[in-house]
Amino acid sequence: MSKRISRFAAGLFVLMIPVTASLHAEEGAGSYEKSKATLKELIFQAQENIRKVDQIIDQRERERRNEARESKARESFERGNALYSSGDLEGATKAWKEALDISGNPEMKGHIAEQARQAREKAARAEAERLSAEKAAREKLEQEAAALKHRIDATYEEGVALYRQEKCDAAEAKFAEVLSLDPANAGADRYVKSKLPDLRRELAKREEDAARKREAERQKELAAAEKERQARDAFARGNDLFAKGELKAARAAWEEAIAITGDTGLQHQLRELERQAENASPVPKPTPVLKAEELPPAVSEAPSAKVAPVKPATEVLSSPKPAVDPAPVSKAVSEPSPAQRPSPAPVARPLPVAAQQGGEEVAASSCIITRTIDLKARKPGETLANATTGDAKLYCFTELNGVKGERVTHVWEHDGKVVSRFPLGKIRSSSWRIWSRKWMEPELTGTWTVKVVTGAGRVLAVQNFEYVSQ
Repeated sequence: MSKRISRFAAGLFVLMIPVTASLHAEEGAGSYEKSKATLKELIFQAQENIRKVDQIIDQRERERRNEARESKARESFERGNALYSSGDLEGATKAWKEALDISGNPEMKGHIAEQARQAREKAARAEAERLSAEKAAREKLEQEAAALKHRIDATYEEGVALYRQEKCDAAEAKFAEVLSLDPANAGADRYVKSKLPDLRRELAKREEDAARKREAERQKELAAAEKERQARDAFARGNDLFAKGELKAARAAWEEAIAITGDTGLQHQLRELERQAENASPVPKPTPVLKAEELPPAVSEAPSAKVAPVKPATEVLSSPKPAVDPAPVSKAVSEPSPAQRPSPAPVARPLPVAAQQGGEEVAASSCIITRTIDLKARKPGETLANATTGDAKLYCFTELNGVKGERVTHVWEHDGKVVSRFPLGKIRSSSWRIWSRKWMEPELTGTWTVKVVTGAGRVLAVQNFEYVSQ
């Protein structure tokens, strides 16, 4: 009865609002038929509203009843569990049966079915979200793994490249980085434990061999310098004896010098001097013939038809002149080793070269950089465009034509800055070979230039080369 009264009051309330609005509209319009039609529509709408309100009220009542039943069923089910745990099986059975009876209510069955459906939908949504999250996490891990592999591979390749360049410390740092990212990387482990130690031993052995070679060369040069000093002393003694008229003693001193130097050209000259001495007056007053400060190298060039005989710088002042006019030889200049600066005696001396074309002298000059000088052939070794820090010393070999009487200097420059000057003295022949030696310092890498300059500042030849790390 109370339900019906409530439903009627709700419908009447809904109906009164449109009726009032309709009456006002009717007064404004003055049309009875129109107000009549509007009233019917409002009554129909009120009935619909009452029906909808009834449905809402019924739905709410069912939900309240089902919630009460669910609460009572849960209470009975839990009571049964408690009775079962206490050993009261009969009481537990009774309580569980009561819960089942409540659940068997038709309204309760529908409620339970709806709750089950919602639970299934909720579980399905949760499962979909879980799968999506797992997929996203898996894709992220795969991307991170791919990026890590790329970094490991790139770092490993950098280490291999540095190893091939024999940069052991830098290569070891790269392989250590690889192992920090991938401790099981067999390639990086092999380089760190085996290949890099082997390379370091090999580099150390190479350096030791190079040091021994440099020391042997230095000792050889020191021996050559001492040998040349002895020859110079013998020549000077011979000159003094010759000046005093003691020809036999002078000859013996010169032969001693010849034995030290092995100069066959000088032997030829000595025979000419003997012939002059035999034709001279019993008490000659000769002038010194040989200049001790301009001795020849240990190995000389034999005379030939086209090339002047190899001999020391001489100036024959007595008459008659020898059958073969000796050609003068200039002095080669050498810079002392950085390890030990030996006595200033030159290591090698150049020889004059015939430079005739059709009877006329050719005014031309050339300049090359080389590692060695062939003293016997009087020729430079391999021409270098580049040198490395493994080259302890370098030579500048110059062939001059048409500059007789000029004073020449070798100027060695590093990156445009003058480092060394080697005055080579006065050129005494129209065709001349001469060279200087420079001990190189490993830290001065870069572009080097050697200029052949006259005393007047005229540049006869220029040669550039690169000095790079080994």
